Amino acid sequence: MKNSTDLVKFSFWITITSIGLGIFSYVITRFEPFKGYLPFLIWSIVIFLVIIWFTLLLAAYFSQKNDEKNFLGLAYINFLVKFVVVVAIPMYYTLTHNLPNTNFIIPYIVIYAVFTIVETYFLSGKVRFR
Repeated sequence: MKNSTDLVKFSFWITITSIGLGIFSYVITRFEPFKGYLPFLIWSIVIFLVIIWFTLLLAAYFSQKNDEKNFLGLAYINFLVKFVVVVAIPMYYTLTHNLPNTNFIIPYIVIYAVFTIVETYFLSGKVRFR
């Protein structure tokens, strides 16, 4: 990142986001239509957390090196990886578990959307301040 303040700010917001999503997942799985999906939602948070950390650290590296070509390539690769992951996780979960319904997809989409918003905010910040 441009300086250690950016990393601290990112770490703070991603921690708050992850805790908030963990609380959201716990609360929503207390309701009947979503019971039993907490492990799936927590693993989804962890997977998206790893993706966003990896992406932001690479973006910071490319931004610091003023490597515009690789920075743009990272954005494309990140989009493709997240697209595959977003589809693969629920497909895998559906195929490996005997599910009574597919209600798990609703909080999963919320988790994905929140992480995407946070990631977009920080990546756009890297573009603005390069």
